[in-house]
Amino acid sequence: MAKDGVGWYLDQIGRYPLLTPAEEIHLGQLVQAMQRLKVDNPDGPYSKEQTRIIRAGRKAHHRMVCANLRLVVNVSKKYAAQYQNGSLLDLIQEGAKGLTRAVEKFDPTLGYKFSTYAFWWIRQSVQRSLILERTIYLPNGCVDKIKHLRDYIADHHQRTGKLPTLSQMAENVPMRVVDPKQREQAILDLMPHLMELRSLDGAVDGLETKKAGKALLAFVPGESTDCLEELERAEDDELLYSLLEHPSMPEELRYVIEQRFGLGPLLGQPVSFHEIGRHLGISRGRAKTLFDQAMRRLRYLARTHTYPEALVEVHDDPATELGTQREKPCSN
Repeated sequence: MAKDGVGWYLDQIGRYPLLTPAEEIHLGQLVQAMQRLKVDNPDGPYSKEQTRIIRAGRKAHHRMVCANLRLVVNVSKKYAAQYQNGSLLDLIQEGAKGLTRAVEKFDPTLGYKFSTYAFWWIRQSVQRSLILERTIYLPNGCVDKIKHLRDYIADHHQRTGKLPTLSQMAENVPMRVVDPKQREQAILDLMPHLMELRSLDGAVDGLETKKAGKALLAFVPGESTDCLEELERAEDDELLYSLLEHPSMPEELRYVIEQRFGLGPLLGQPVSFHEIGRHLGISRGRAKTLFDQAMRRLRYLARTHTYPEALVEVHDDPATELGTQREKPCSN
C-alpha cells in the first residue's frame, strides 16, 4: 500500500539514530567552532585547519538536525488542526527551520539538554507560521471583535479583580447578533483566535487592525534566549497540556485545573476556588474537592504514561505562572 507524504517522511527520519547526551555536547561544540570561525572570517580564505573545522561543523550540524526531526513532527502535530491553509508537511517544514536555528544557537557549555532548547525554537517557528496565516486570512471585522473582546476582559479585570463570565462578555462586547445564546457562541468562537494572538504577542496592548499584522510579524525568538530555566518550564507546560487533554481527564476536572493555574485564554491569572465555584454554580468547598481530585488524576496519568513525576510536583502551587491554554467552557 502506498504511503502518504507524512508516512514517507516519518520513514525517512526514522532512519536517523537519536543522539546521546555526550554526542549532543560533542556535536554542539563542533557547530559552535564553525560558527565562531565564520564570524571571525566570514568570507575566507581558510587554512587547511580552518577548512577542516568548517567541514566538521557542517557534518555535526546536519547530524543534529536529522536526529531531532522527530521532535519537529511531534510539535507540529499538536498545531496541525489550527493550520487551515496548508498540510502537516508544510508545518513540519516551518518547524524544521526553528530546529536549524536551534542547532546554530545551542551552547553545550550551559549544561542543558539540546531537546529543551530545540523545543522552544521549533514551537516558536511553528506558532509564528500559524499567526502569519491567521493574520493574512482573518477578516478585518473578526480582528476588530478580538480587539473589543480583549479590551473588555482587561478592563473588567482591572475594575473588579475578577474575570468576566461568558454571559458578561456576550453582553458587553459589541456585535451585530442579538440573541443571547448566539452572542455567547460568538464569544466562544473568538476564543481560539484571542489565544493565538495573545500568546504570540502578549505585549501588544491594543491589537489595532492595521498594526496587528506588523506587530505579529515582528515576533521572533530573541537572540538573547539564554534563560533556559524558562525553556525547561515551557517544555513542562507542554507536557502538562498533554495530560490535561488526555481522554480520561473529565471535562469538569480539566476546567478546574485550567482556572486554578491560570491556564485559561483570558488573562493567564490564577482563579480562586470561590470564583471557580461561582462559574460552575457550586460551593467553594466543592471546587476545592474537584481540584484535589484533578491533581490526583494528573499524578496518576504522569506515572502511567511515562511523564516525569516532577512535572506534576512543579505545578502543585497555583501561584506558579504556567503560561496559557485554551479554556474549556463548562456549565454546571
